[in-house]
Amino acid sequence: MDTPGSSCRLDGPVRFAGLVFDPRTGELSSTEEVVRLGEKPAAALEALLANAGTVVDRPKLCQHLWPDGTVVDYDNNLNAAIKKLRDTLEAHADTSKLIETLPRRGYRFVGALSAKPGATAPQPSQPSQEPGPPWPGLLRTSAFAIPMLLLLAFLGIASMRLRSDAAGFATPTPTSPARERRARLAVLPFADLGASDAEADSPPAWLRDGLAEELITLIGRLEPSRLGVIARHSSMQFRDRAVSMAEVSEQLAVGWVIEGTVAAIGTRVRVTVRLVRTDDETVVWADRFEESRAETETLVRRVAAGVGRALADRLVAGDAAARLRGATLSGEAYEAFLIGRAAWHRFDADGYREARESFERALVADPDFAPAHAALADTHNLLAFTDTLPRADAFAAAERAAREALARDPNLALGHNALAFARLYGSWDVGGALSHFARAIELDPNFAMAHHWRAGALAAAGRTAEAVEAARTALSLDPLSLSVISDLGWYLIYDGRFEEAAAQCLRTLEASPRYNWAAYCQIEASRQLGDLATAISVLRDQRQPGPEIRAAHPDLDAPDPAVALAAFDRLTLQQQRARPQPNPLDLAESFARIGDRDAAFESLERAFASRDPWILFVPVQPFFDSLHGDPRMLDLAKRIGLPTEAIRALE
Repeated sequence: MDTPGSSCRLDGPVRFAGLVFDPRTGELSSTEEVVRLGEKPAAALEALLANAGTVVDRPKLCQHLWPDGTVVDYDNNLNAAIKKLRDTLEAHADTSKLIETLPRRGYRFVGALSAKPGATAPQPSQPSQEPGPPWPGLLRTSAFAIPMLLLLAFLGIASMRLRSDAAGFATPTPTSPARERRARLAVLPFADLGASDAEADSPPAWLRDGLAEELITLIGRLEPSRLGVIARHSSMQFRDRAVSMAEVSEQLAVGWVIEGTVAAIGTRVRVTVRLVRTDDETVVWADRFEESRAETETLVRRVAAGVGRALADRLVAGDAAARLRGATLSGEAYEAFLIGRAAWHRFDADGYREARESFERALVADPDFAPAHAALADTHNLLAFTDTLPRADAFAAAERAAREALARDPNLALGHNALAFARLYGSWDVGGALSHFARAIELDPNFAMAHHWRAGALAAAGRTAEAVEAARTALSLDPLSLSVISDLGWYLIYDGRFEEAAAQCLRTLEASPRYNWAAYCQIEASRQLGDLATAISVLRDQRQPGPEIRAAHPDLDAPDPAVALAAFDRLTLQQQRARPQPNPLDLAESFARIGDRDAAFESLERAFASRDPWILFVPVQPFFDSLHGDPRMLDLAKRIGLPTEAIRALE
């Protein structure tokens, strides 16, 4: 009879990814150094290597790590051991994607073993007597501890690795000394200098905002391996307010800034542009451009060409100016396009409706204007989540517009991104969506929204660890986006990393205490951690039930957090059922929480029939865990058309 945990044992050293792990000493060895893992991370790695390619479930890992049963909080301690192991592997292995998480099930070693147990460990050239913590740990705890406290409130660990040094470049890590240094740049909103005389009108806001957005888009495609560009949403946080270069550098982690002004000079528009190094606020380049009000597109192209030459001289190689030139457009089409983009970025139903009208005007003026087709697709995609159009009609219109864009320009990242979104949420085509998101990012690696939306597709595919990394990449490019910050928290929940999720959502709430999406992320993470006191505290703060509701539901104020949470769950269900048109997916969640499986499945079927886009995430949402293993859940996932990996998590 096997002893407990015997199937998690190795007979001798194992070689993988340029390393050798010796289970007898708990050491990872390479040709250059030896790293001591520590007892629990070493035990976890032994178990995963002994079962390479197969899932080791959490109870089995806990039994192997704590065979005497002395640890009480197994889940949190296991999470900590796996996290420390991952950090070490990321710092020392040839590849960082060695351990796959299967949410709420366990972990799987997915790297290739290049030698069987018994392999001889290479001898380090200079073994360390007292090895320090692995590089990611050093990065988090020392190098940027004091100056980066504020930025940590917005950025995940992955984005911190992009932190620019004083010259505006990301510092290479010791594990990749040959990595090319990458500058990070922000295009700030252009300031309005008004008109030169009482007869002239001030430059419109859409021109100032559109000029900045166009530069962000064009520069983002310039030379991504050497130049990262902050997304519009984060840059626009500095609109119409005085700000120092130090503040911009700290909050956006950039070493370079493009800033400028727009002024009306009679019948002409004058734009000034400066390239500033943030560490010493040196203006390294400046220029002035002027055109007739009717020549908006010409003005933007001239500014882009000037910026391209400046960047070519200082930050990137080659003929940057040539690569920043776009196709010649009609002034009317381009102006309507910029007006539409300004309206779209208000992110509300009225803004989307105004944007749709503007993009349609642009296409009347120039039917072959591919970015306008793609922007129209984006607009229909988000109109699908308002009451403006029936959802199916909106997604169908979005897909048509995206395909029109790609028919005119197959290499338009905006078009691939819009088509991916429509395929994901309109057609539940996860594989097709991932393909187009990948193409969008290949064409424009600085496209923050593509990374953000791709994270959702990866989560729906059951690839939750990859979803976390995609969200972190989006956050590095859009560090002040509350949506990206809190979505990262949800993807951490989907990946079973509840402690990290709670911390991530707390960062969002510190920046915006009433941001509901982050609040419910923290509530869910706290529930999963068993920290019911925090969960009920945040829930009470968000819901704030009035005296009448409290009187009708006295358990809402129960001192026992479990009793109070159960009362809130019952109240939520009651309020949802009282609505004229209850949302079936919301009802399914509530029924699952109170343990009514049949009612939950009935509601899920109604959500399926209504083509609710969010049904894609049912397999990875932990509040549906009680339904896993039920044949009805497996059948539903297959009818949705989810990938095999997502379906496997339901078994």
